[in-house]
Amino acid sequence: GGPSEQAALKTVATTLAWRRVADGWDLDAESIRIRPVDGDPLPTDFVRLKQRGEELRFATNHADLGQLAVWLAAAPLPGDFLELLDRNVPRGQASHVRLRFDGGRLTEGFLDLKNFGNTTGVPLRPVVGTQSGEGGADLTLYRQPGGWLAEIDQRDLILAVPGMFREPIPIDHIKGRLYWFDRDGLALYSPGLVVASDGLDLDGRFYYRASDRAAGYLDVEAQFSLDDTRKAPGYLPRHVIDRETLAWLDRALEG
Repeated sequence: GGPSEQAALKTVATTLAWRRVADGWDLDAESIRIRPVDGDPLPTDFVRLKQRGEELRFATNHADLGQLAVWLAAAPLPGDFLELLDRNVPRGQASHVRLRFDGGRLTEGFLDLKNFGNTTGVPLRPVVGTQSGEGGADLTLYRQPGGWLAEIDQRDLILAVPGMFREPIPIDHIKGRLYWFDRDGLALYSPGLVVASDGLDLDGRFYYRASDRAAGYLDVEAQFSLDDTRKAPGYLPRHVIDRETLAWLDRALEG
């Protein structure tokens, strides 16, 4: 069925408390029981909203990202949240959610994500999944002024970044911190990232900045081991290397 059927609910029950204050309002939903028509009950126990002037604080113990995206598809979501989704529907389970919006923009926050990835048939940049075809990434996200911080320590992933890599990359184990800055254009930075995949082990740091006017900038400082050089072209960041250098690397490594 359509999105409304996919998010259809069989049971919704809660205790609501709303309070008006001088410069805003509070809305608390406690003892929540939510059961989709097709699926198990959601483990959501509470949702709390506090509005103070231009500031809105949101907290919940659990949120199903797929259900939430469908329910809020027509809602006036913050602009930077829509840009982050890039018109995609994510999937996964979020817990310990604490978010702060100022003037409609997400400025601070924290959440744990389980099985985070893309909904089947919907392109997500980047596409994250598992080699078994089920689930996705487990990570902790922090929203900070100017960007995001992601902490991850996981096995059995597949990562596909359109325009970056030739084909999806299987990752046996990845551990580290990734900083995502979006204040003055996209920039990614990791001070220490450990990656083990088929034929390639890497331990190091990297910095990447995108550019609308020229090729992106990539700086990598790492130690790595490669079992088979013929697999190396699949790991090359293809849209940040000029064509002549890329063609030379392809010939040299695949030869």
